[in-house]
Amino acid sequence: MVSAQEVKREVSGKVIDETGMPLAGANILVKERNIGTMTDFDGFFKLSITNEDKVLQISMLGFKTQNLILGEKLELEIVLKEDINQLSEIVLIGYGGARKKEDLTGAVGTISSKDFKDQPVTRVEQTLSGRTAGVQVKSNSGAPGGNLSIRIRGANSIKGNNQPLVVVDGVIGANFQLVNPNDIESIQILKDASSTAIYGSRGANGVVIIATKSGKSKKPTISFNTFHSMSLLPKKIDYLNAAEFAELYNSYDRDLNFIPGVYTAPFSAEEITMYEQEGGTDWQDELFRQAYSSNYQISVAGGADKVKYYLSGEYLNQEGIVINSDFKRYNLRSKIDVELNDKMDLTLNMGWSKLKGFNNEDVGHQLGAIGRLPQWSPIEPIWDEVGVLYNNTPQYGAVSGNPIGLQYANISQNETSIFQPSAKFSYEIIEGLKANLFGSYENTNTTVFNLENNHILDSSTDVVSRASINNIDKERGQVNFILDYSKEIGDHKLQATGIYESGNYIEKGNYNGANGLNDVTLGWDNLSLSESQTSTSYYYDEYYNSLALRVNYSFLERYLLTATVRRDGVSKFQGDNRYSTFPSFALAWNLGKEEFIQNLDVFSNLKLRASWGESGSHAIGSYATLPYFIQNGESNYHPNGSGTQTYVGLGVGAPGNEDLKWETTAQIDLGLEIGLFNNKLNFEADYYNKDTNDLLVDVTLAEYIGGKSILKNIGTINNQGFEFSVNSRPIVNEFFSWNVAANISINRNTVVDLGGDEMVLPTTLYADSTTPITAIKVDEPLGSFYGYNFLGVWKSDEVTDAAGFGNKPGDAKYEDVNGDGQIDSQDLKIIGNAQPDFTFGFSNTLKFGPVNFSFIMTGQKGGKIFNGVYQKSIGLFGQNRAFTSPDWYKRWRLNNEDTDVPAFSSTSQNFPNSSRWLQDASYLRIQNITIAYSFKKEFLSKLKLSEFQFYLNAENVFTWTNYTGYSPDISSAGRSRGGGSTTDVDQNIDTGAYPVPRTFTIGLKAKF
Repeated sequence: MVSAQEVKREVSGKVIDETGMPLAGANILVKERNIGTMTDFDGFFKLSITNEDKVLQISMLGFKTQNLILGEKLELEIVLKEDINQLSEIVLIGYGGARKKEDLTGAVGTISSKDFKDQPVTRVEQTLSGRTAGVQVKSNSGAPGGNLSIRIRGANSIKGNNQPLVVVDGVIGANFQLVNPNDIESIQILKDASSTAIYGSRGANGVVIIATKSGKSKKPTISFNTFHSMSLLPKKIDYLNAAEFAELYNSYDRDLNFIPGVYTAPFSAEEITMYEQEGGTDWQDELFRQAYSSNYQISVAGGADKVKYYLSGEYLNQEGIVINSDFKRYNLRSKIDVELNDKMDLTLNMGWSKLKGFNNEDVGHQLGAIGRLPQWSPIEPIWDEVGVLYNNTPQYGAVSGNPIGLQYANISQNETSIFQPSAKFSYEIIEGLKANLFGSYENTNTTVFNLENNHILDSSTDVVSRASINNIDKERGQVNFILDYSKEIGDHKLQATGIYESGNYIEKGNYNGANGLNDVTLGWDNLSLSESQTSTSYYYDEYYNSLALRVNYSFLERYLLTATVRRDGVSKFQGDNRYSTFPSFALAWNLGKEEFIQNLDVFSNLKLRASWGESGSHAIGSYATLPYFIQNGESNYHPNGSGTQTYVGLGVGAPGNEDLKWETTAQIDLGLEIGLFNNKLNFEADYYNKDTNDLLVDVTLAEYIGGKSILKNIGTINNQGFEFSVNSRPIVNEFFSWNVAANISINRNTVVDLGGDEMVLPTTLYADSTTPITAIKVDEPLGSFYGYNFLGVWKSDEVTDAAGFGNKPGDAKYEDVNGDGQIDSQDLKIIGNAQPDFTFGFSNTLKFGPVNFSFIMTGQKGGKIFNGVYQKSIGLFGQNRAFTSPDWYKRWRLNNEDTDVPAFSSTSQNFPNSSRWLQDASYLRIQNITIAYSFKKEFLSKLKLSEFQFYLNAENVFTWTNYTGYSPDISSAGRSRGGGSTTDVDQNIDTGAYPVPRTFTIGLKAKF
């Protein structure tokens, strides 16, 4: 006889959300027997039950758990309701650790792949822009594949790189370019010291943790995404046309050289008429173009009970809006998760990228095509009569190279291959205690080919062309042994993580250059066919070992404590300075769980946070503590006297400093989190104050001890500020949902100490200036501009005062800082800074049935930008023999004294480093607009598709700004040619930066 319990039945159905979307990976559990299954990708499930099974429990992260009483009906459609309290429930905190957001004690920003899934994102950094308070993303270059800078709560270091640490699936120091944005599951941004201290010596600039997607369902899912884009110059700068230039140049020449009876204007009336009829050269139209890009992505995800897999591939082909520039990227990624048995798990990751750039990296500098464009008048042609690029230099022409010619003559081709495998093995020793062994390896091989084909710029026989090949090979290894322990006893919860980490970094390279190519058509393919060759090579390595302990404790889920300590040792330093300890602790109080707060019936979440901690930076080269030698003409010697045989010698390049030690950043953070209306409205506010001590700064040595400079720990920088963010889901129903978010960040950066010095001048030069245009000064922020304070022009009632400076009315007027009656280097001062008053972001996402509409706005208030492009268009100094700016129509004249544009004058001083060239960097930008249509399931089922979406997108749609250049948030700083540094000493310097394009995209996504 068969018992009732043995009678088998099959229950099946589909689990969906409130909008009708299937939920993959939902847990279906028979409560009486604790057995169950999971929904497949389409939300379907099947489960065998008995007559004694009465209740099914359906649960999924982010949704409210539902208990369903079983009846006669065994084909079910189950709708799970979103649980606002769990929407961002799990947050990664580093080294495999994860916490509920309500249990966090530190300042952590979170971004889900849902936030950008409808956007055609080509760079991971783009996903951060405008979405998180305290995070500033700037496109230093709009070149395809160009660099972006990320700053989390300001810049900490003078000498070092202020980019945050990037961690991808546990790999520390990973490359953003290795990650296809479509592979991302979530992004966490660790901002305060309590959160970053676990990364010790590398966490001072903040940490970005990226988790990539994994296979989840049993049924294989194939996803295919593609988009195609058109990019163009967002705006043209107003320059003189050919006729306007000729007329204005006549006025200039007449004002300076007019002699009655003998004067002849440079341009005749007939020539001006010809320019009006035929036009001249519009250098912007010739240099910039409409650019087209394509992106293809495919992924396969699935798995069985014990094995899950995710495989993806991407191809990006991106043209630049500057002619003769482009970028290609190939990405492959795989992730395999294996449950070896009940106690052991294995995860295998592999990432591979191939990057190919053509004239896309070292562009945007002051000697490049964009930097030279404003110096070339519209009456000059591109080509001369014999087919060689026009490069003559008449009295009204530029001395510099033809902009179009420079873009074709200076060729830079870079190829980078990145291979990054990693593996993680986990073993549960006993319940609550797990051991993890993680290892990764990364190899990056870069080859840069350069060609200076000066033959197309100059047809003379003595012209010299050059070529070079630069090979760079980087290897990075990492091994982690991690013990995780968690225990819950009544109202007490304890979680502890112990870490041992070891790693190394090796870089080696060689450079081969040729001067005077015999056959320029061979380019870099046969460097020996040249007049002379140069070859150099280098090698350096560094190693580190670390121990860390992190403890999380909570009582009644109300009172939270996090304590972390990390001990780092690195080979860069010597003796005891190799080691440093970085502690932190944080407290949080979940007031929203206190009965007296719940009785108010106001807050759905209320939490106070406070943290303090230290993190570090070893922002020096591998052998910076050691002296080094150089070999050049100055070190050669003649043992038998002048004129005798010369021997090659070695000279001291710079002395070493054995006392160098870590830069250390100490930070406090106070935070408040508020949730209202069942967390449909959330506020978060933070105040932080951080000091970076023992700053590494180059100090100039006296000549009697050899000159040069030595690196020392002498300075302090302070960053403090406020962050506010708000997000709301005011409407969520089956047909319509609305999500709105906004954030604002205020940061004040101040140089507190420079080891007794009041000011340090960098060595980089810009804008044809013979002195730096930036300075590091106590009580001023990094990014301070240094020069002459422009006061406008001398007026007609200031004849006597102007004469005291050798000027006359209409001449440029500058501040006489020291009051000695002359304008010279003693009058240089801080004239502004690049730091904004605040930055902000605002986003909206609306869903109307199958239609999604979203937009993002970003901006900043305050800060200055050095407009070197405008400076060059004003011209009349250095290599600028003329001008191209229509601002000269506003110049001072007796009938136009209300102006700050000086007259045409031979006595007026036109300093390249003055506040005249500083402009307001404030802007408000519509960063992104997307509209997407998702086809209904009924239609898709006929095509054997589970998802099909079509979308339109516009990027960099419109910018409101008073800046007269292409964009107020691009910079030439960091370009290796024509000056430039990668530090935050040089910020907001536009001497010809590559503009960020306006891009229109059409795309589709399909899942099978």
